Amino acid sequence: MEHGGKMSYFFQHVLQPVWYYCGDGCDVVRETWKYLESAGFSDLKLRHVEAPLVFIIKPHIMGFAVK
Repeated sequence: MEHGGKMSYFFQHVLQPVWYYCGDGCDVVRETWKYLESAGFSDLKLRHVEAPLVFIIKPHIMGFAVK
């Protein structure tokens, strides 16, 4: 997930340990797009969006990658 504003960023870090446990290893502070960009895909298209969800999980990335 991507970080949103300052409040989202703060609560993502505060709630991360509980979220990780309850979310089966989900990491709300991981900057996933950086790992995808450095993975060496031949084609990578990402779009940063805000899902209509609770503020802590609003930021998302969507897209595709070709090996």
